Amino acid sequence: MAIITIFGLAGTGTSSCGKLLAKELGYEFISTGGLFRAQAEELGLTLHEYEKNINNNPEKDKEFDQKIEKLGQEKDNLVIDSRLAWYFIPQSIKIKFNCSDEVRLKRICDRDNVSREDAQYKTFFRETSHMNRYTQTYGLADYTADEHFDFIIDTNSLTPEEIVEEILKKINKK
Repeated sequence: MAIITIFGLAGTGTSSCGKLLAKELGYEFISTGGLFRAQAEELGLTLHEYEKNINNNPEKDKEFDQKIEKLGQEKDNLVIDSRLAWYFIPQSIKIKFNCSDEVRLKRICDRDNVSREDAQYKTFFRETSHMNRYTQTYGLADYTADEHFDFIIDTNSLTPEEIVEEILKKINKK
């Protein structure tokens, strides 16, 4: 019984692999990116517009993060795809996905059916926003640092199934 948090920048494969991993383990899957997108949609905003809104309302970030922290205290058998769940659920098995910007952007273009320029602008805007907010709100100067994680997996050339297989091997060794 465990909570597994998966961190990766957009396009690294966290959602695809998180879903597969949860299914393989019989765990519940939660994507904070999916929850974030759903909140934007409820407000009639694009993800980009919502991101801009959140930048001016840090209390919204804190409310959202408190929900994630509460999940970690009340539930078990979870796989959570999230930028900061590793921070709010310190007892979790923390996994980081690495992937080149070129591969990430191609995946985002394919997934969202957008141009490379649009994907690059919006993705890097979000990542800069996250870095600024997490530094200001939580004092996390580098929330992407390898030292925060138990395992790091390069997802550049692996299929989601191969990534899940790699995760299971690493978890079983631990």
